[in-house]
Amino acid sequence: MFFSDFEKALEVYKRTISEIKEAAEKMDLKVYAGFEVDYFQSEKWREAFEKIKEEVKADYYIGATHFFMTKDED
Repeated sequence: MFFSDFEKALEVYKRTISEIKEAAEKMDLKVYAGFEVDYFQSEKWREAFEKIKEEVKADYYIGATHFFMTKDED
């Protein structure tokens, strides 16, 4: 669920979307596939998320914020 390696996350997310779409085609169903995405305040996160959006091709993303951090990231 949580990845510190964005390349690994990208691999898993692409495979997940592909498996969902393949299963939907076999059953002749229209399925929308997406992810709940936590937001983190970092340039690295934003760059990785933009790459993931571009390559994964999910139908939707639900934004979430489950963590609040102080300036020193407590």
